Amino acid sequence: MLRTTLEPEGTNCAMAGSKLEVGQDANGNGTLDDAEVDAAQTRYVCNGTRGEPGPAGGPMGPSGPEGKRALVKTSAEAAGANCATGGLKLEAGVDADSNGTLDAAEVDWTLTRYVCNGSQGIQGVPGTKGDPGTKGDKGDTGNTGATGAAGARSLVKTSAEAAGANCATGGIKLEAGVDANGNSTLDTAEVDAALTRYVCTGAQGPQGNKGDTGNTGSTGAAGARALVKTSAEAAGANCATGGVKLEAGVDANGNSTLDTAEVDAALTRYVCTGAQGPQGNKGDTGNTGATGAAGARALVKTSAEAAGANCATGGVKLEAGVDANGNSTLDTAEVDAALTRYVCTGPKGDTGTSGGAGPQGPSGAVGLYGDGSAGAFNLLNGQTLDLTDPANVASLPAGLNTQFSSITISGLLTVPSGTLLRATGDITVNGTGRIVVAPGVEDTGNGEAPQGVARTPASTYSGGQAISGLQAAQVLRPQVAGGGAGARIYAGDGANGGAGGGSLIIASGGSVRIFSGASITANGQNGTNPMTAGASILGTGGGAGGVVTVAAKGAITLAGTIQANGGNGADGFNGNGGTGEGGGGGGGGGIIHLLSSSTPTITGSTVVNGGNPGSNAAATTGTSITTAGGGGACGGNGGNGGGFIPGTATVVIATSGQAGQALRTVAPAPENLLLR
Repeated sequence: MLRTTLEPEGTNCAMAGSKLEVGQDANGNGTLDDAEVDAAQTRYVCNGTRGEPGPAGGPMGPSGPEGKRALVKTSAEAAGANCATGGLKLEAGVDADSNGTLDAAEVDWTLTRYVCNGSQGIQGVPGTKGDPGTKGDKGDTGNTGATGAAGARSLVKTSAEAAGANCATGGIKLEAGVDANGNSTLDTAEVDAALTRYVCTGAQGPQGNKGDTGNTGSTGAAGARALVKTSAEAAGANCATGGVKLEAGVDANGNSTLDTAEVDAALTRYVCTGAQGPQGNKGDTGNTGATGAAGARALVKTSAEAAGANCATGGVKLEAGVDANGNSTLDTAEVDAALTRYVCTGPKGDTGTSGGAGPQGPSGAVGLYGDGSAGAFNLLNGQTLDLTDPANVASLPAGLNTQFSSITISGLLTVPSGTLLRATGDITVNGTGRIVVAPGVEDTGNGEAPQGVARTPASTYSGGQAISGLQAAQVLRPQVAGGGAGARIYAGDGANGGAGGGSLIIASGGSVRIFSGASITANGQNGTNPMTAGASILGTGGGAGGVVTVAAKGAITLAGTIQANGGNGADGFNGNGGTGEGGGGGGGGGIIHLLSSSTPTITGSTVVNGGNPGSNAAATTGTSITTAGGGGACGGNGGNGGGFIPGTATVVIATSGQAGQALRTVAPAPENLLLR
């Protein structure tokens, strides 16, 4: 074992230093006691001599150079002279060239340490050989014995060391030990205190005189984006039993892909599967056991890192750990903080020359998500963009080219009915984000009400009839007509049937995340009645809810709200003192369809309610009430209008629209359904 202590000024070190003592842990208590120290191997690492003081009263010298950073590098140590059964090699030193990497020439070999795996126990004494038994018939070949339990892993944990007794100006604390409980975390009880080391930051030079204030520099251009790529790592030199390879770098050519030439090898990390334990002695052939549970998987989670202490200009945060509960999601409690890394966005370089045209993009199913040529579409918190106004389309990253690489909505986005928002990567609607789909069709007179995707249109008295569940699941193409419009019977101005909710398709080649507080709405509008003095005006029907389809090659996480509600019917109005006027029927609920390759995670809501009916206006003379218009249909039937039932003398009140349909489809390639 090795023990390090501070050595005061004296015979061994004139300017003080560190004392290194070595010996065997004879009593096995994990501590190098005084009686176990081999004095012949004691060494001293002494501080350099202090320079002569300068003359008193002289001018203050210039600012000293910025202190160099202390770095630590860990690597696997193969079985050999340093570790009989293999382990972990710790190297430390000062980053002399300030390149952020501990180069071979910068390693201080006197600080190199090894954390070794425990040795295998000795073979037990063989028992006495028994007399030979009678030779039996040859038995069937036995089943293969169970694999031996995995051996405990050596772990290292690093943490910041505040200025104090261990490091006068602060630095890094290294703790090591064996993962006895196998939870992939170096717990406090597993730390071998004898292996704890400190790599200290160099002392700061004296404060220089304050310089004149410089001119304000021009605003720098936006930096290139940091990207991360993960891939499976086969068993080999980097991971003895395989695992996950993390590669990171800056997207220098701006193609939203981390190309091989852009990978920063110094940032490459590996999250390895635990090593297999040593082979046990062959046991007796046992009965075939039940199939064991699948081993826990190593997972990696990436998220945006805002500009701050970890990344001055922002970047990407990498978190890794073992999926202990097997839900295929890296939960907060499963994150191994020691593996957290940051890939920071660098300052933007000069704009390069335009490259040549790229190869033809993929066709067919994958082409549904576009080719990403329009780049990233980001609508920031507080921003509003109304794409129903043609003049605003020019504010999109590539105008009418809506093949985005990613979409992030934090402000208010209004889109026309029939819009397809697609991206090769993730689509995110943050908690402050809203997407509003404008209405598709409405009844303003001159013929029957437009029916949208419904089976029948709304008309006098009758509400529209909705499509069935299977039919609703087939509404998967961009189209202007969504929910059906409510019917209007009165021919005068201002009494329009409620417009049907619009149609929107969101298609992501990655994952779709709709956070808590976010919303997507495609609601039908309410019927209107101007209630003009001196006129009797029938109520109009409410428009049906629209159609919202969300498709993801990856996962769908819905913590916010998606709405496709029907609109309310308008009240009847008797303004001339004659017969009564019926109220309009409520619009039916719309269709919300979630398609993904795995079961969606839903903690929010999908709402497809029907609209409320309008009220009948009573007759002033007699009891007659003229029949009003019905509500539009989509995923649910429209409500009937109030007044006489056609062909009878029965007077009824208007009815509500029926609820629509919220559908979920899981398929390995959801894009194939969209391309029917």
